[in-house]
Amino acid sequence: MKKKFLGLVALSCVITFMSSCSDESSSSSTNSGDVENLDPAKETPAYKELNTNFTLLDLLYFYGHSRDELADDVDAYFGKGSSKDAKDPGGQTACTKEYYDVCYMYNQMADAYTHYYDPSVAPMIAEQMMASGDYDLVGIESEPSEIEDGLFVITSVSDEAKELGLRVGDVYGLGDVYQGMEDAESDTISMYVLRDGEIAEVKAVVGFVSKPTVYLHYEKNEKGDSIPVIQITEFSSQSIDGAGTYEEFKKALKQTEKYKSLIIDLRENGGGDIEECYPMTAEFLAKGDTSVIDVVTDVDSVKKDGKTKLVQIFDTTAVVAEKDGSAKDRYLVMLENDWSASCSEVLLSALGISKKAPIVGELSYGKQIGQFYVFGNEEGLMPDFLVPEGLAIITTIVSYDKNWGLFQDVGIVPDFEISDPDEQMAKAVELATEAKYERTAGYGKEKLGHFSKEAERAGGKLGHKVVKPKYRIIR
Repeated sequence: MKKKFLGLVALSCVITFMSSCSDESSSSSTNSGDVENLDPAKETPAYKELNTNFTLLDLLYFYGHSRDELADDVDAYFGKGSSKDAKDPGGQTACTKEYYDVCYMYNQMADAYTHYYDPSVAPMIAEQMMASGDYDLVGIESEPSEIEDGLFVITSVSDEAKELGLRVGDVYGLGDVYQGMEDAESDTISMYVLRDGEIAEVKAVVGFVSKPTVYLHYEKNEKGDSIPVIQITEFSSQSIDGAGTYEEFKKALKQTEKYKSLIIDLRENGGGDIEECYPMTAEFLAKGDTSVIDVVTDVDSVKKDGKTKLVQIFDTTAVVAEKDGSAKDRYLVMLENDWSASCSEVLLSALGISKKAPIVGELSYGKQIGQFYVFGNEEGLMPDFLVPEGLAIITTIVSYDKNWGLFQDVGIVPDFEISDPDEQMAKAVELATEAKYERTAGYGKEKLGHFSKEAERAGGKLGHKVVKPKYRIIR
């Protein structure tokens, strides 16, 4: 719910053919869902890709049948695409002309997180989604700058980067990096940095850089005592040094185990891999406690008129702590803002309910749906007719809290609504010091309007924030 809220990502995704299941939905009456009866009349690669993706939506898209969004026949989308369908919400090319029809079909789905990228751009998009990191400066280490959100200060520089002009203490933004990439003809770019209060022009090498997703620092309270703050920037299975977010988080918990109170900072964290955030939540729960209830689309096979047909079904799973968490007895305060989403909201909701952990900040984003990512089939785990040439991102999951509550598109209300980041932290430190306050707030009441294609195209929050969605990885 950008993996990434929970998202679902798989370079080789697995479809489980179940012999018994619940809540069977009606499958569309096209040949695309029929294993033995694919239409042989249209054999162009583009039509085959359209047909494959229609089948994926038919079987996996959560709202395809429940909201009757998907047409009954793939030909309803054939020949309908145009250049208007070429871009994704962030302005990235999603489809070249040959695949306009596929992007057109996906754009008819009302869900804003259901997307497609054609074979020419899919590998690059998949690489960015799988790893924690982004295109950044090579040969440096950096950390968030205190000057302004979105800026980074360089803390170490390699000899090669120093030779090009970078220095320890230089401050830069990723926007400067991207602008330099657009203007450059190679990996070496020109860009501007802030150095000793003045603007300096430097050269730098740019590449895809893996980064930590967990940062630990300490805040002082009025008594001069230290309060540990664990900041989680996203939930990824591939972060710095090959570790995932959960492994980074466990190290931070171990380093702070002598402290009775802890602040978890989830501001600006848009979510990620639920295989990372679910066990992180369990570290604070007692054995047998439920953190989340997932309702997920799955696939079943049925016999009809002597033929095997695939149909969409819904499977329900409660995620339960298998043992006492290592931090179940620690007092917890959480920080959120309007970009805390998905996996972040799993922690906020679950720990707000089970531990009554207070929340400080602003109303969260409100994303309680997750996506399935289909790209490639190296391990041969899927039938060929369900493997697209491009990248399919399909909403397949709706998650509920342990009481079957929903914050989808209404957000999680903080106990202390504070907009200034410094004041948010000060309040969190105060609460962590006293270690008494219990959460009383709940979920929002009014729709925020984040979850429609119309909201995307209007250039609102969704439009500029979903450049790099977060998804769950299924192995």
